[in-house]
Amino acid sequence: MGVFSWRCLGCGLSIRCADTARTDGAAWLGDAVVVLPNGDRMSGRYDGYGSVGGFEVVDHDGAMAMWHGECFVKAGRPGYSKPSPSASDQGYFADHWPKSLMEADFIAPELRDVSPLAGLWDKDKPAP
Repeated sequence: MGVFSWRCLGCGLSIRCADTARTDGAAWLGDAVVVLPNGDRMSGRYDGYGSVGGFEVVDHDGAMAMWHGECFVKAGRPGYSKPSPSASDQGYFADHWPKSLMEADFIAPELRDVSPLAGLWDKDKPAP
């Protein structure tokens, strides 16, 4: 099985394979927080194959909320609200690797009115 991922509920970018994100100078994209419907949370580096900090998140696909660690903190460490959608770039095949949360100066169109981080970015700028 190849790499796969989910989209951050804060910024809409994929949770990236931590080793690749670090190599590309965007380590923050590989640090993840998982929030389950029962309130349990776990955090760590995403390995690209369904594990965050040694916890098999793939077992909770369709039920877990995933955040980049930095987005989670900026959003006020929210509880569970909804599941994260799958990432079409698989957390690996992306053209744009922002080096920091503020360099990611956009927000995914479908999150523009609902993300707790929406006020940080220009809502009219298209996502890469």
